[in-house]
This record gives sequence, structure tokens and C-alpha cells, in this order.
Amino acid sequence: MIPVTSKLKKLLQTDSIQEDAERIMDEIKGVESQFSEFAGVTEIKAKLAKSRRSLKGEEPDLTASIIYHEETMALLDAELAWRNQASGILAPLNRYNDAIRKTIGIRLQDRFSTYQAEEIASCLSEHRDVSLHF
Repeated sequence: MIPVTSKLKKLLQTDSIQEDAERIMDEIKGVESQFSEFAGVTEIKAKLAKSRRSLKGEEPDLTASIIYHEETMALLDAELAWRNQASGILAPLNRYNDAIRKTIGIRLQDRFSTYQAEEIASCLSEHRDVSLHF
């Protein structure tokens, strides 16, 4: 994604803006599609789309595209910094969650283990005298 900014800046100095702009739009679109795999990056994708759309048409607005692309890079750097910091915190939390999974929050689990199901079933399966209800 970084080479796109340098390509846009070089494009400002060339005469064949239209052909190069379409090629760069295709590159930006490819980068946009790669971001579809990740959650929480809609703002980054929106800036990329604005950068790409500013290159459309008869007279592409290269300066706007460069500005949007630089804003995208700033957002991406912030997102990566946050995700890197969170990954360091997430590993111990996942280990803790795995350690307490079989004891705490049993009703919130999607599926019980066989042991848990047998224990809960035995607790709830006591005999009741229903003869008095007739």
C-alpha cells in the first residue's frame, strides 16, 4: 500500500495521467478487497475508496487522492498499533478463559462438555411425586 503514494506523486509529474490513474485505481481496489477480511476497518476502507474515486473521471484529482491516501496510512498505522498492543493482552486472557471455562459461566457456554452435561443432568433429575396432582 505504501508504493501507491509514491506512484500517485510520480503521476503528478507525468503527461499520461489517465492510463496511469486507471492502473492505480485497480491497485487501490485490490488493497480495498484485502481489507474485507478484517473487522473494524471500515474507516480505512472508506478513505481508500475516496482516494480511488478521486482518480475517476476525465480529470483525476491527484492531490485529493494523495491526501486521502496519506489519511488512510495514518489510520492504518493507528489500527496496527492498537491491534499489536491488544494481541499482547489477548493471549493471557485467552489462557485464563480456557482455564475457567469448565467451572465459571457454565450457563453462558454454547455447548457443554460430556462431563458437564452429566453433572448438570444428575442435579436436575430428581424424582418428584406427581400423584398428588391427579
